[in-house]
Amino acid sequence: MEASTSDTSTELDRRLHAITRACEMAYEATQSEAISSVRSGFKSLTHQLARPVQIAFFGETNVGKTTLANRILGAQVLPTSVVANTPYSVHVRHGQMPSVIVHTADGKSQRHAGGILPKSGTTPITKLEIVLPLPQLREIEVFDTPSADRQGPGAIPHSPRADIFVWCTNASRAWSASDRAARLKLPPIGRERALLVATNADTLGSEAAREAVRQRLQREADALFGAICFSGMAADSKQPDDQREPPALKRSEDDLSFEKTVFRSIRAFRERRQRTVRRLSDRLSRLAIAALIAEHPGAKQDAGPVGQLIAEIEAFSPVGTNQQ
Repeated sequence: MEASTSDTSTELDRRLHAITRACEMAYEATQSEAISSVRSGFKSLTHQLARPVQIAFFGETNVGKTTLANRILGAQVLPTSVVANTPYSVHVRHGQMPSVIVHTADGKSQRHAGGILPKSGTTPITKLEIVLPLPQLREIEVFDTPSADRQGPGAIPHSPRADIFVWCTNASRAWSASDRAARLKLPPIGRERALLVATNADTLGSEAAREAVRQRLQREADALFGAICFSGMAADSKQPDDQREPPALKRSEDDLSFEKTVFRSIRAFRERRQRTVRRLSDRLSRLAIAALIAEHPGAKQDAGPVGQLIAEIEAFSPVGTNQQ
């Protein structure tokens, strides 16, 4: 996986965990309501920082959404012959035991062990969750969404809550009127979080043809996307969908360009999230120290659990030491 946690993010995560442990010790000793609130706040920030980056793939029928999702994950995780053209979203995430969770229109969900896709019952499926113990899924989760042109006239494309949105368009007819209409139906998406990928770029035939498509995409779609790239779609090999060990995928130069663009967006998103968590941590530190000193006068001067907690917060966020 090219997208890895930065050293700065790792240090921030380590310090947040240290404060959470100090909160646990102080709470066990005091059962303090203020410490419980501080603990909840820092736990929430820790989870926010560690949450996998979620990437959603959009586009019309047969533009390669599932193939590109597999390439980002680095394995044949999504069986294209099964999930292609489905009318529901497929969410791939990490879990210790392989399974498929089926969500139906009646609000129910059912887990099927072994990662085997179930047969459709009488109640319409609204979403599938594919759970796999792949290490890369600790860092990245993927949504493969229904084809935008198969949702009926006037339908709004399904838009899962994701961090990065990848719109796939066929290079031979890139950014058609229906592409644009479907993209504009989605809820507002920050331009910096949206990517446009021209798939099947290996069919364009020449660099001049590709450059012409690139210029047209930049002219017509640049306002909606933070980056535009190409991807070839030629299959390297055929693998059975029921293969137990997902095979590694080979990549062409086009695919590498696509991957570099996506991973660059992942890094940028993580950096923004890190800055947000750091800012919220500083604010929480100020409030936490004021609350702890108010509830435990003199604790800052002793070596007890509350004093150790205050010292840990001050070491993490010196700006909080002004709250006396």
